[in-house]
Amino acid sequence: MIHPTDFDPPMPSMEADLMGLLASLVERWRWLAGATALGIALSAIAVAWTRGYSATAMFVVEQQSGNLSQFSGLANQLGFDVPGGLEGDPLGLFEALLHSDDLLLELSEETYSIVKREGEDPVRASASELLGLKGDNEAERRREVVDHFRDHVGARVLFEANAVEVSATTPWPELSEAIVEKALSLVNEFNLERRRRTSGAERAFVEANVAEAERRLLDAEAELEAFLDGNRRYQQSPQLLFRFSRLQRVVDRQQLLVTSLLQALEQARIAEVRNTPVISVVDRPTGSARPSASIGLAALAGGGLALALAILACAVADYVGRQRRFGSPSLERLRAATGLGEGARASADSGVEAGAGPPDP
Repeated sequence: MIHPTDFDPPMPSMEADLMGLLASLVERWRWLAGATALGIALSAIAVAWTRGYSATAMFVVEQQSGNLSQFSGLANQLGFDVPGGLEGDPLGLFEALLHSDDLLLELSEETYSIVKREGEDPVRASASELLGLKGDNEAERRREVVDHFRDHVGARVLFEANAVEVSATTPWPELSEAIVEKALSLVNEFNLERRRRTSGAERAFVEANVAEAERRLLDAEAELEAFLDGNRRYQQSPQLLFRFSRLQRVVDRQQLLVTSLLQALEQARIAEVRNTPVISVVDRPTGSARPSASIGLAALAGGGLALALAILACAVADYVGRQRRFGSPSLERLRAATGLGEGARASADSGVEAGAGPPDP
C-alpha cells in the first residue's frame, strides 16, 4: 500500500530551512525584542512585589551529661534501676521543635514593632496581624497561621558543625530578625525547662534510693564488724583472710555508691533551679536580613525564557508557512484530523454558492 506522504513534493534542504528561520527571526526582530522586554518587566515586577527578607541565626547546644551517668554502672550492678535517656540533646529534636504547631503559634502571637515604610510611624501588632493571616473561624485561622509559618520559618541541622540554623522570611527585614530572635528565646526556654525536668527526675530518683543505699552500707559494715569480733587473728588463716577481703570489698562498693548518690543529689538540686542559657548563639539574627530573591537574576531568567518562547513561536510559524506554500499533504491530513480542513472547505463552498447566479432555465 502506498502512503499518501510518499508523493509529498520535495521540501527545501536543511540549510535552506535554517536560512529561512534566520530570515524569519530577523524580520520579526521587533516582536522578539518586545517579548523579551515584556518577560524582563513581568519577572522583575513579580519578584519585587512578592519577595521578602530572610534573616538567619545559628546556635549550638551545650552537651551536659546527667548527674547519674557517673555512677550508673555501679548502681546497676548493685541492683538500682538508673533512669536512662538523660544525656545530650539530639539536634533533630530542635529541628522538630521549630516546626511544631505550638512554637509556630507562639511566634505568630508575639507582638512586634516594625516600620512598614520609611517615614511612617512604627506599627506594633502580632505577626499574624501584620501578615494579614485571618480565617473564617478560630480553627481555620490557627491552621492558616501554622501553615504560613511552617513555610516561612525554617530550621536546618548542620551535623558537621553540631549546630542548628534558624531562618525566617517576611516582607519586612525587622520582622524577620525579630521572629528569629524570638525563636531562639523559645528554644532556650524549652531546653531549660527540659533540663529542669530531667534534673527533677534525677533528684527524685536519688532521694528515693539514698536511704536504701545507706541501709545496705550499714548492713555490710555490721557483717564486717561481726566477722572481726569473732576472728581477731584472721590473718593467720587463708580462708578467713579471703572472707575478710570479700566483706571489705562489699563495704567499699556501698560506700562509693552512697558517696556518689549524695554528690548527685546536690548537683541535681542545683541544676533544677539553674537558669543559665543552655544554647550558645554563635550568629545572632541582628543585621542578617537579606532579600530572599534577586530582581536582576529574576529579570534575566524571565527575559531568557520569553526570548526562547518567542523564537520557538517564530520557528513554528515559519515551518507551518512553508508547509502551506508547498501544499504538503501532511498538513492537509492534520487539518482533516483536527477539523480545520472541513471548516475551510465549508466556508469556501458557501462563498461559491453565494456568488453563483440563478440556474439556467
